[in-house]
Amino acid sequence: MGKCDFAELFGKRLRRLRRERKLSQEILASRAGCDISTLGRTERGEVAPTIKMVDKLARALDVGIPELFDFSAERGEDEVVDRLKDQLETLVRESE
Repeated sequence: MGKCDFAELFGKRLRRLRRERKLSQEILASRAGCDISTLGRTERGEVAPTIKMVDKLARALDVGIPELFDFSAERGEDEVVDRLKDQLETLVRESE
């Protein structure tokens, strides 16, 4: 599983959370302090978010960071979710 799989799942999750809160991309980008084009590319899975961006998006959506990574609704496959969590843990360990 590559980076693009993560980016795609994260983007779908981000879009779902934004729409559930009835926010436009423009409003969410403003609240998160990011460029609307960056937000759009993130939602489309074209880029993976930085850890800093994840934090800003979680705050702007009023959710915990773990909720941004709950991909069960997007894929519904426990194995895929477990592998992504393993990859995320590895990235966090490597960045320390």
